[in-house]
Amino acid sequence: MREGGWQHPVAVVAVGRMCCSLHDVLYGLVASDPAEFKLRSVLMDCKVEDDVEVETIMAPSEAKPFEFMGVTRYVVHRGCFHRPHEYVLVAATGEVFTSCGEHLGYQICQFVSISQWPVTSTATRKRMIRAQVLRELPDGSVGVYYKIIVDSKPFVPDSVVQISLWHDVQNFWKRVPRCADAKKLCYCVEHKD
Repeated sequence: MREGGWQHPVAVVAVGRMCCSLHDVLYGLVASDPAEFKLRSVLMDCKVEDDVEVETIMAPSEAKPFEFMGVTRYVVHRGCFHRPHEYVLVAATGEVFTSCGEHLGYQICQFVSISQWPVTSTATRKRMIRAQVLRELPDGSVGVYYKIIVDSKPFVPDSVVQISLWHDVQNFWKRVPRCADAKKLCYCVEHKD
């Protein structure tokens, strides 16, 4: 990673289990347009992103409702004393069935540099790689492998960055099922007729 311009990569890995279905987790994760992206951020108690832009490569369909691939650009404002953070990420979400019958899901995000969204002077462009691999277990729960790597400032201790990342990882476990439930409720309200 250092050859690719990374100055100080810091990683956190978590493995655990969620007591909900794989489809619920994937439904909570997938966001294929700016409105869904902002809704997911609000439902997951993240800082609401501004200037959300999504270039879809592959959108969810009726046959594959959890498949999404695209490039996303968004800005996170962190308060009046910090410059906003800008993220340009290629993201993929989906599910697969293995030849031995296992049901797996995934979400992978990685920073990219593309000419369509050049680096601006108003925000700090952040580098991040995040992967979540989800496995449906025999009891209906979901086994989760979660890894995130960020490029940190060298003067910030690794432990401080890892604590911040760890809070984000913990929030994934708490808020993705809540996000799925809220999205289902929104869908029911929109289609109540």
